[in-house]
Amino acid sequence: MATAQQVQNFIETIAPIVQKKCKEHGWGVPSAIIGQAGLESAWGTSGLAKTCSNLFGMKWKEGCGTGYKVIGFA
Repeated sequence: MATAQQVQNFIETIAPIVQKKCKEHGWGVPSAIIGQAGLESAWGTSGLAKTCSNLFGMKWKEGCGTGYKVIGFA
């Protein structure tokens, strides 16, 4: 579980990026995207978030054109 400070750091780090991308692409509400990324990545503390910069827990699929990384679960 992330600490209050980790949550704050996560939000402060990704909020400007999400806000910029939402404006560029006409996406919905930045706060919803930030919140979902936080929930799915344990506020940036999950293995996928830390080692793969994967905030949404997307899974690799054979033939998708990219490499993959195996992360153990605690």
